[in-house]
Amino acid sequence: MRTIASNIGSALGDFLGRLHRWSASPERRQPFLHPHRRESLFGIFCNLTARSAIKFGLNEEWLAEILAEELRKSATDDQVLAMGDFSLNNILVHQPPDHGKLRIYVVDWELCRPACPESDLSEIIGSWLSFAHYHRIDNEFPFLPSLYKAYREHYVPDRTRIALRAGLHTMGPGTATLWVNAGGDEAHKQITML
Repeated sequence: MRTIASNIGSALGDFLGRLHRWSASPERRQPFLHPHRRESLFGIFCNLTARSAIKFGLNEEWLAEILAEELRKSATDDQVLAMGDFSLNNILVHQPPDHGKLRIYVVDWELCRPACPESDLSEIIGSWLSFAHYHRIDNEFPFLPSLYKAYREHYVPDRTRIALRAGLHTMGPGTATLWVNAGGDEAHKQITML
């Protein structure tokens, strides 16, 4: 299982790093520019984070400031073409019955837009942290390290911004997943408090 997880992480990191490197030139992002969509799309994620914060008594001023700043930045960040919803929910993995090569599909591209590269990385990290916590997967599991290592071969992101946004995504969209919803309010609270 660890080898498969490592292979999936590497393949996703390679794909995402190549996409971000390729789309770093403005002419490749231009057809996807829809300024009116960028802020409103990230606003959805901010609302989920704020909802969790309010529900569990974490509605602190510093969190509101971070959300407002990231929302402001999202209106102008257009460094790369981001998938826009790069979470575990949108990754399909198929292994043929004959144990052939894994097929990995990234689906649900309607939120694709120019954004900062940390956007996609933080989404996958946030959904992974939620999933790993809920299913009690240990910290040594190779999925995320393999993904990040493969990604960095193509593109170098801002690690501080990844950490910040991953926290927001864990607390927001990470609480709106099938596995958290199945666990009720207690699971929602545990993921929010990560």
